[in-house]
Amino acid sequence: AEEAAELQRQIIVAIWNVIRRETEEERTDKFDGDLQVIAESQASVMEKLAEVSQAANAPDAEEIVAQIRGHMESVIKYLQEGREKKDVSPVKNARAAAQSAFAGLLQLRAREHEIVRSRQQQQQSQ
Repeated sequence: AEEAAELQRQIIVAIWNVIRRETEEERTDKFDGDLQVIAESQASVMEKLAEVSQAANAPDAEEIVAQIRGHMESVIKYLQEGREKKDVSPVKNARAAAQSAFAGLLQLRAREHEIVRSRQQQQQSQ
């Protein structure tokens, strides 16, 4: 979850940079290409999430992973909408969804740490 969280943080930064840059009425030449690259990056983080999901042993991990996946799918959908409409508003929605996915990844990472710590404590007490 650690690596996926870092990649998700980078996606948030990339989206933020696009929003900050696109302040004029007309979109810059980089707009469409940047959104495409960010969407592809989000898809690759979704693949990492599948790996994390299989490795996670937390009882509620499936539910957390499902929520994260939903947020990541929304990121891709909003970025695609931004590309189609050449509009920044959906990109702002993508940023919010990316932040929600990041928060979920942090929650998943915390669960993993709790499980590892409790297992270590159990082993020490035996």
